[in-house]
Amino acid sequence: MLRKITERYSFSVAPTVEEAFDDKVIFNHGVFDDTAIDALDMYSDGVVIRARAHTDIIDAFFDDMDRWFTAEYGLTKYDTHRVNTNYETRVLVRADDGVLKALDKLRKIGSSVSTRLRATNNQDAPFNPFGFTLAPDPAALSGLIPTPFRIERRIGLAHELNYFVSTAPLRTSDHLEVLQELEAAFSPAT
Repeated sequence: MLRKITERYSFSVAPTVEEAFDDKVIFNHGVFDDTAIDALDMYSDGVVIRARAHTDIIDAFFDDMDRWFTAEYGLTKYDTHRVNTNYETRVLVRADDGVLKALDKLRKIGSSVSTRLRATNNQDAPFNPFGFTLAPDPAALSGLIPTPFRIERRIGLAHELNYFVSTAPLRTSDHLEVLQELEAAFSPAT
């Protein structure tokens, strides 16, 4: 089965026979429908698929694998959790600086940090809002916990360029819609 999975999806790194008995079986650097699959981690109760691709492609890869396992080996997928799918999408966007407007009240705190830093080591480093995070209360949920929604400036780039990295527990298209809603909410009126 390991060999056939490796061949079907052109994985360049596959588990050894000995590793097939581990709690997690890992395949790396595969291809599905001309899209790179970075990793396929298989567990006894599920899989994790990582790719730099739209979630529609990842879903299609999973569906293809599920159909193939059923046809080739007679294996059937059983849902073992009430919530059986979790997404974590990450996108790089260029947005209007207003996307962080809700954090304007923190500019006074940033100024206070800058003043104290200058007094401490004579470094002039203006501190500005960098991003924000929204997350569910893990104590209120059981099973799979969705990742937080977050948007942060891209590390290493000048703030004035307005590049942001956003992470969300959503399909790619839903993630992009939320980002559009966020930008519209804080964009200057036209």
